[in-house]
Amino acid sequence: RKDSGLEITDRIQLSIVKHDKINAAITANKKYICDETLADELLICDEEPKNAVAIEFDDIKTYIALVK
Repeated sequence: RKDSGLEITDRIQLSIVKHDKINAAITANKKYICDETLADELLICDEEPKNAVAIEFDDIKTYIALVK
């Protein structure tokens, strides 16, 4: 948020590129993720969204983007 120029209270749309190892966890925890990130919408995308950044952990690499 800070690096994106957002205020702490700004609502966002969060987009994450599909990955077989995390899709179920994202879907199962969608409300929690939205509550914690102040996201009005959480999209699981087939393709990398505009302005996405790569995230890597364990053996997983995907992309995430947020829009105010």
